[in-house]
Amino acid sequence: MALVLTETQTEFRRSVRALLHANSPVSEHRRLRNEADPDGLSRKLWRQMATLGCLGLDTDPDDTGDSTGTESELGGMAELGLVLEQCGRQLAATPMISCILLSSRLLTELGTKRQRALLTEVATGDLLIATAYQEGSRHNPEHVDTVAQLLGDQLSLSGEKRFVIDGHIADWLLVSANIEGLSEPSLGILLVKADSPGVDLTRTTLIDGRNSATVRLNDVKLPRNAVLGDVSPPPHHATVLEEVLARAALAQAAEMMGIAAELFERTQEHLRTREQFGQKLASFQALKHRMAHWYIELELSRSVLMDANSGVDEGRDDWMSLAHHGKARLGRLCSLATAEAVQLHGGIGVTDESDIGLFLKRAKVAELTLGDSSFHTDAYARRLGI
Repeated sequence: MALVLTETQTEFRRSVRALLHANSPVSEHRRLRNEADPDGLSRKLWRQMATLGCLGLDTDPDDTGDSTGTESELGGMAELGLVLEQCGRQLAATPMISCILLSSRLLTELGTKRQRALLTEVATGDLLIATAYQEGSRHNPEHVDTVAQLLGDQLSLSGEKRFVIDGHIADWLLVSANIEGLSEPSLGILLVKADSPGVDLTRTTLIDGRNSATVRLNDVKLPRNAVLGDVSPPPHHATVLEEVLARAALAQAAEMMGIAAELFERTQEHLRTREQFGQKLASFQALKHRMAHWYIELELSRSVLMDANSGVDEGRDDWMSLAHHGKARLGRLCSLATAEAVQLHGGIGVTDESDIGLFLKRAKVAELTLGDSSFHTDAYARRLGI
């Protein structure tokens, strides 16, 4: 269990922070929102992150041709967490969750050699893949009504997926569906070209300015080998999807950690400079207590995340429990952080001119993405046998 960053990790975090600070400050997020950018993100920044090695951290170098520039000492959830935390601090809009944590991981775990060939272009930032698994209004990966009917050498895919993160700009989609026509119907993940006949993508702009899509699949014709791995997916497809979603939720928690930490530092600076009754706000004992409580929760949450990331990288038996714990805890931390930041900034904290409101909106969306605190608390308790 590593709760201290290595020298290499510290330098990598410094590089990511410098890149995002220079190319994707909070003002860039505001610009993308105000101008209703068609992509909702900067593709230039995405390729710069690829050059730094961020997009190849969770894939096998043999699949990417080792073309990402990633150092051999880096690669895993610990480093992905560092990237996502810095994204949270800058509100940087990137497809890290959708393209890397979800799609690339599913391809790595389940794809054939031919299917994994796409990872080379993903790692260089030239190809975007989104995962379409959700069908209801809340996170419930087990609810799958989408059907892929096996008809000879072809599959006919029909259904509807909702809240597909970054689905509007994806070149390819990974779609979960019940495959029928086999001796035993089972859940499979299918690789679908986003512009295939019968695929309809409708963009949805969320309250934080980010984007998702509703994907409607109307009798989409696919070859048998569109299923990841094999046309007869064994039950482990559902298991792998569950594991990948847990890892992605942990990465989402790391972004939330960045949001909470940035709000703390901005609020701390505000209290040090703002005066009331001729005194700095930071001099009032009641506010000191609130900031101290916030700081303690920050440090405890950071330890939980680092332990969970280490658990994943070390292959510990309880890593999924740790991932659920991390997402649940960060949801509660962000609720505390946003409430305190708004209150301690006073009326300006809820104005659009203030960046605090942008962090508040992103935190609320991030908490619901890939399952909220209630979902992950329940999952954590079930894994403990409670």
